[in-house]
Amino acid sequence: MPIGGRFLGGGRNRTTPQGALNSTEPADPRQRRLLFLLVPVFMVAIGAFIAGVIVAADSPERDTATRFAAAWENGDFATMHAELTPSSAARFPLADFHDTYLQAGRTATMTGVEVSEPTGPTTLNGRQVITVPVHVETNAFGPVNGSIELVTVSGQIEWEPS
Repeated sequence: MPIGGRFLGGGRNRTTPQGALNSTEPADPRQRRLLFLLVPVFMVAIGAFIAGVIVAADSPERDTATRFAAAWENGDFATMHAELTPSSAARFPLADFHDTYLQAGRTATMTGVEVSEPTGPTTLNGRQVITVPVHVETNAFGPVNGSIELVTVSGQIEWEPS
């Protein structure tokens, strides 16, 4: 039954007693405009966040860096070498690669290494870089915390001794 030309019920045709707040819409026109402008912005932000999570969770570069770092932690130089780009593997055959790591470890008096979850990839000087947090135990310096940056090309490590 219409009251004052309107039907009772939800939506815009809903009649409310004078002074009562309608909880479905902002009373102030400025609030309505602001809501109208912010809802799409929030929707885009949420979509970008979800897309970022999906893309980041499936990063071949980070997967490669994770395998490389875990192999380093375990002293598995053959697995590390297998993660290198063909050009890096050709420049540094497994024996040379292995010797380079052993010599660096002796120089630093390294007794152990622990790696944490890699982050990235990020772009640094036009190259894709994965950052791996590292904790190194040494005889001469005690514990040393830092990170290594692994340059990746097509999901493989472009390795250079440093």
